Amino acid sequence: MAPGRVIGVLAVVILSLGATVARAESPTSLAKAFIETLSEDESQAALASFGSSDRMAIRFTPGRRGDLSLKAMDTETWLAATRFLQQTLSVEGFRMVELIRQREAILGEITDNPDYRDPKLYYLAIFGDPGNGPWAYRFEGHHLSISMTYRDDQLVSGVPVMLASNPEKTDRSGAPPELLGPLVADARAAVDNDAARTRVIDALTAHIPEPLRARYRAELSERRALMNKSTTWSGLDLKSGDTSLEIETNQTNHIPRHGLGLRWREVTR
Repeated sequence: MAPGRVIGVLAVVILSLGATVARAESPTSLAKAFIETLSEDESQAALASFGSSDRMAIRFTPGRRGDLSLKAMDTETWLAATRFLQQTLSVEGFRMVELIRQREAILGEITDNPDYRDPKLYYLAIFGDPGNGPWAYRFEGHHLSISMTYRDDQLVSGVPVMLASNPEKTDRSGAPPELLGPLVADARAAVDNDAARTRVIDALTAHIPEPLRARYRAELSERRALMNKSTTWSGLDLKSGDTSLEIETNQTNHIPRHGLGLRWREVTR
């Protein structure tokens, strides 16, 4: 394993960006269809109260979790989960999820550890009672954590979210040569470059369906996000008001390729 590999992680922390959006397809009916496929044991793993302290957690390291994994689902449940994600994420968001999972399979080959780097070890959890007040879901695994919150059938929040790419550059068949890499230069230029800042904001909100996505982008632009620069132990921190983008650079030696990531986390005041 070659030393000196650099992993760049871009993190955004966003507070109080609530909005309300109606979807043509019913997220509630899709969630209920998924829940109806669950056994008693699967329900215990996949379902929790909306008030659970775990709801806003972000875990993007590999390994097993308490939620229900794709690997543990039978065909009926897997299909219901896939349809649920396809319909509640934007087209771009669902594609990103699949590309990140694809790269996990590549990591399994590179590290000769496919049981640990497993594209089926991604987990779905639903918080609350869909269609009866506020509810949310989280889908996460290695280099991925997406949370969406609803009030009945209205999408009210698309954060927190973490998206990362490792290996970032790969020549494996079917994988794009770069997934998130071009955003690093934009993130570093975002303090002084409006166009670069817009590209970063657009990328960080791409998983959210319209029209909530447009509300997020408008509010971030209005707040003049990422204007104040400071150095941190991990790299660079750009801040404005309650919005922060952190660019981390960490040394690792476990794979001689570099990865880049985006993290956008909602923090309770």
